[in-house]
This record gives sequence, C-alpha cells and structure tokens, in this order.
Amino acid sequence: MAVTRLTDQLGVDPAELRSYGRRARTRTEHLRLVAKYLGWWLPTTLEIEELVPASPRPSR
Repeated sequence: MAVTRLTDQLGVDPAELRSYGRRARTRTEHLRLVAKYLGWWLPTTLEIEELVPASPRPSR
C-alpha cells in the first residue's frame, strides 16, 4: 500500500497522514516545494488560458 510505504520512508505513523493537507495553504506550499525540487514550474494564468479553450458564451 502506498501510504504504508510512504510512512515507512518518512518514519511516521500512518495515522498522522489523516490530518495532512486539511489546510489548503499547506497542500499548496508543499506542491510548490516539490515542483521546485523537480524543476517544474506552475503555469501562469496566460499559459492556462492558452491550453484551455474559452467557454462559449450563452446566446441571449
């Protein structure tokens, strides 16, 4: 199981992960740290807009 393997590697009790990420800010900050470590970057608003087609506007 992935959680067991992860907690073994981290040396923590699996029960401690239940509360992980309850704060959105914690998840976001950790995502940024992992992305930076891996050499990834988070897309800018403009990059996202280029990838996602605009939603059609409802006709009146």
